[in-house]
Amino acid sequence: MPRFGSSIAWVLCGILFIALPGALGAASPPALTNYQGVLRGSADEPLSGDFDMTFRFFDAESGGNELLIDRHLAANTQAVTVAGGLFSVALGGGQVLDGSGPGAFLSLTDLFRDNAAVWLEVQIGAETLTPRTRVLATGYALNAATAATAGTAATAATATDAVQLNGQPATFYLDTSATRQLKNGGVRFTAADASNYVLEAVTQPGSPGAFWAQGANAGCVLATAQNGAACGGNGYGGYFYDANDSSYAYGGYNVYGLYSGGPSYGLYSTAWNSSGTGVFASAPQYGIYTTASGAAGIGLYASGVTGAHFIQSNLPGPYTKIAYSGYGVMSQSYNGIHSIDYNDGGYTRIGSSPYKVYGTGSVSFVQNHPDDPDKVVVYHAPESSEVNVYTRGSAKLDKGVAHVALDPTFAWVANPDLGLTAHLTPRGEPVALAVDSVSVSEIVVRGPAGANVAFDYWVTGLRIGFEEMPPVKHKELESGIPGKASGAAIYAADPSLRAFNALERHRTMARDIGRSVDPDMKAAAALRNHIGFTRPAMRPDDMAAPGQALDGQDATTSPAAPQTRPDRAAAGASPAPATEPAETGGHSPDARRPMSERFETSASIEPGDVVVLDAAARGAVRRSDREADRAVVGIALSPAIGGWVEVAVGSVAEVRVDASYGAIRAGDLLVSAPAPGAAMRSPNAEAGTILGKALEPLESGLGTIRVLVMLR
Repeated sequence: MPRFGSSIAWVLCGILFIALPGALGAASPPALTNYQGVLRGSADEPLSGDFDMTFRFFDAESGGNELLIDRHLAANTQAVTVAGGLFSVALGGGQVLDGSGPGAFLSLTDLFRDNAAVWLEVQIGAETLTPRTRVLATGYALNAATAATAGTAATAATATDAVQLNGQPATFYLDTSATRQLKNGGVRFTAADASNYVLEAVTQPGSPGAFWAQGANAGCVLATAQNGAACGGNGYGGYFYDANDSSYAYGGYNVYGLYSGGPSYGLYSTAWNSSGTGVFASAPQYGIYTTASGAAGIGLYASGVTGAHFIQSNLPGPYTKIAYSGYGVMSQSYNGIHSIDYNDGGYTRIGSSPYKVYGTGSVSFVQNHPDDPDKVVVYHAPESSEVNVYTRGSAKLDKGVAHVALDPTFAWVANPDLGLTAHLTPRGEPVALAVDSVSVSEIVVRGPAGANVAFDYWVTGLRIGFEEMPPVKHKELESGIPGKASGAAIYAADPSLRAFNALERHRTMARDIGRSVDPDMKAAAALRNHIGFTRPAMRPDDMAAPGQALDGQDATTSPAAPQTRPDRAAAGASPAPATEPAETGGHSPDARRPMSERFETSASIEPGDVVVLDAAARGAVRRSDREADRAVVGIALSPAIGGWVEVAVGSVAEVRVDASYGAIRAGDLLVSAPAPGAAMRSPNAEAGTILGKALEPLESGLGTIRVLVMLR
C-alpha cells in the first residue's frame, strides 16, 4: 500500500471577500482557494497518477463540527492528477457538499464568511491524513482589515487606502452582516438581470414586516405577517394614478374604503374563476356607491357566471342574483321582490309566499291600441276573496240533454269536491237551461224536452291547494288605496280617455236604464276613507344622497361624495397616517329605508322610539307609553319633522329598550314598554302586540339594541 507523504504545503491565493474599487472592483474574484501538496509512497518515492481526494473543513483542530466537504473523485471526473509527487487543487471547485455540522455551507464564500477559524482535513483514497491544518490568510489579504477604517484622502492612513474606497467611509457600503445598519441619505438599486428583482426583502417569522417605508406623515409596511401591504396617511392610505388617462384610486380616503375614478370605468374588477366574485361589498350603509356622468354612463356594470349577487348579511337566506343562469333576476327572500311606486305610493311583492304577486295595485296586461299608434289598451284582471280557475266553451242540446266534456286541464287545477259553479247562456232561442250536474271533467245540461238549442257555458272552481288562502290577515305594511296621481296625469293630457274607465261607463249604463246613482257616491267615499289612501312614497330627490341631509338629519350621517377629483399630493409630499376609524358598534337605520313607511304625527318623536297608532288622529302615530300596546306600528328611524316621521316596519333597526322588566337576550320577542318610546322583553307576547325580535342582548337598564321589526 502506498504511504502518503508527510510533507504537505498550503498555498492560499487571493482573498474571497475584498471589494476592490475602480477597475479592479468591477470584477468578482472566484470563490476558490488553491491547495498544493507533495504525495509520496511508502519508500518516500514521488507518486504519479490520478488519485481520489476528499477535503473536509472543520471548526476545530480535532473533533468539532464538519462544515463543508469538497470531493475530487474519479467518479465525477475530477480526480487529482499527481506528477512526480506534485499536485495542485482548486478547493471549492469539486463536488461541494454541506457538512454534517450546524449551518448550511455550499461554497467557500459561505464557509469563510461565517467562521473565523477553519481547519482542513485531507482524505486520499480511503486514508485520512493527520493532523488537520488551519486555513490562514496570506499577508496581503490582511490589508482587507483596514477597509473598515479607511476614510477620505485627507484622513486615511495612506492615500492608497482612500483610493481603494473612492474616498468614502466604510458605512458608505452595504453591510452584509446580520447587524441592522442605519444610513442617512438615499439609496438606489439597479439590476442588470431583467429576470430578477431589483430589491428583494425577506422577513423572518415574528417580524412586523419585510419592508417599512416612512414619510413625514405617512407609513407603509410591505409583507406583514398577514397582509401584502398596510399603509396609512393623513390624506389617504393608498394613492394610485395613471397620468396618461387621468385615472385614479384612493384607498382609505376620507370616509370611503375605496374612492376611484376614470374616463371609462370608476371601478373595474373581474374574477377569472367560475365561482369567483367580481366585487364583494358589505357595509352598514353603502356597500358600493357608484356614479357615472353622461347619458351613456353606466353606474354599475357587472359580468360573470352571475352578473351580480346581492345578499343580506344580518339575516340568513335573502339574496338576489342578476343575470344568472338564463334568468334576468333570481331572488330568494322572506318577502320576494318588493317595489314601491313613488308617484302613487302603491307597492308590489313578487314571490311573497304564498302569493306570486301581492300588493296594492291591480294585475294588468297592456296591448297596443289597434287604431291609434300613440296609445295602448290596459286591461285589469278580476279579483275576489278566492283563488279561482275557469274553463268555458259552447255546446248544444241533443233532444233536451247535453253531456259536455270540459277541457281536460281543468281537472288538473280545480278542486273536485267543492266550489264548482256553472253559468249557461242560450243562443238563438230564449229557453230555460238548467245544470243537472257539474264536475271537473263534465257538465250535464238539461232544457226543454226535444230541444236542440245551442248554448255557451262557463265553469269556475277553486284552485287546488289554495282553498285556504286568507282573505283577511294582520297588517304588515300600510296598504291603503293607491293614489290617483298617475291617472290624473293621463286624463290631464287627454280628457277624452276618461270615457273608457269603469266609473264613467257604469254611470252611463245607470242613466240608460234609469237607475238612480248618487252623484257624490257618499257610501263609496266613506268606504275609501275608512280604508285610507297610500301616501306618495319618498321620491329619489327626497332621499338622502351621499353628503346630503335627510329629513333634517345631520348630513354627516352619509358619506360625502366629492363631485370633482381631489387634488393630487404635491410632488415630494407624503400624506400623513390616517387615524383608525372609530367602531360605531351600531348599524345605520337609514340603510334600510326601502322597508320603511312615512307617517303623520303631531308628537315629539326621536330615532329609536317605539311608535303606535294615535287614536286621536286617523293614520297618525305617536310615541308608545304602555305595555304590549296592540296599536304598535314600528320603530322611528328619524326625528319627527314637519309633521312626518319615518318608521321602520319590516327591516332591521335600532330601538330604545328597557331591561328593568327582564334582561334581554338575542332572539327575545319585544313589545312596547311603559317607559315612553321604549320596548321590553315579553316571554308570553300575545299576537298583535309583538314589535319584533331582539338581535342583541341588554342585561340591565335603558339602552339601544338592534331589532328585526316583524309586527305580529
